[in-house]
Amino acid sequence: MKSFYKKAALLAFLLLIVLLCLDIMSMYKPFDRILADLTDSSEYFGGGPDEIMPAIVRAQSEDGTTKLIIGDSVCRQLFNDLQEQNEDIAIIGSNAAITMSGQYILAKEYLDHHPSATDVFLIVLPASLKQTYSMNLGYTYAVMPFALTDTLYHLDDNTLDIMADTYGRPFLNGLVVKGLHLSAVNRKIYLNYLADHSHSYKLSSPFELADQYVGKIAELCNERGVKFHLYPCPVCESNKDSAEAMSEQFASSKLYEINPDYFDMIDYFSADQSQDGVHFDGNVYDREMFNSIIMEDYKGEVLLDYLKY
Repeated sequence: MKSFYKKAALLAFLLLIVLLCLDIMSMYKPFDRILADLTDSSEYFGGGPDEIMPAIVRAQSEDGTTKLIIGDSVCRQLFNDLQEQNEDIAIIGSNAAITMSGQYILAKEYLDHHPSATDVFLIVLPASLKQTYSMNLGYTYAVMPFALTDTLYHLDDNTLDIMADTYGRPFLNGLVVKGLHLSAVNRKIYLNYLADHSHSYKLSSPFELADQYVGKIAELCNERGVKFHLYPCPVCESNKDSAEAMSEQFASSKLYEINPDYFDMIDYFSADQSQDGVHFDGNVYDREMFNSIIMEDYKGEVLLDYLKY
């Protein structure tokens, strides 16, 4: 009987070693793609980290710009292609999934690396202001890129505690996150476990994170003598009712003090011209049309004093 247990223990140990070796191999080429294909994990490559880390690097780049535009993916649609014409402006539209805490990190990194900065523009949809830490996208966008670039520490302790409760504290660690980033197999296992055993963070109020982190951007800009501007993106008319409902709650938020006219500035575009009920349809809108939208929606705002389009 003892011999049987010894053999079973040895077999278990050898199996553990094999699994560990396979896990390590899944992080390095060419085995990463091979093992991803074998485990049906290829769709877990890329995503949030690969999309957002270049934005963080861009914010940190000491490029001589003095103005920053940040925002969600509709902001990115409208403005990012104008970078070449605007050498004095860093245009870093990204994604709503990074939440307002991610936008704060981008602003903080930019201001830390651009002591001559004069203006920061945050241009987002109303829905982006109430974005929370969700499953899957929330982790891959709001946590992974910032853990991998060692910028997560900019966030307040209460926010890191919320992330820890939602995603597990070990999964805020840069080395652990790197293992998930390099290996699609690891990321698939973790995100599927997360979906089954956790849940998105429930905001205590619709603008909980926005009040905290848009407020922090405003405070940081004030401390450094930088002007801060909060603008809305155009909203698809299919979301008009939800946007108008949010406007009632907006009046009691800290955001109202930053721009009380935020909801009055919103322009609505036809649902027939949207690809998904949120973004502009790229088959309908071209650069010239985007420029016309910018010129109309931000008429009279200081943004147009600086922006070339």
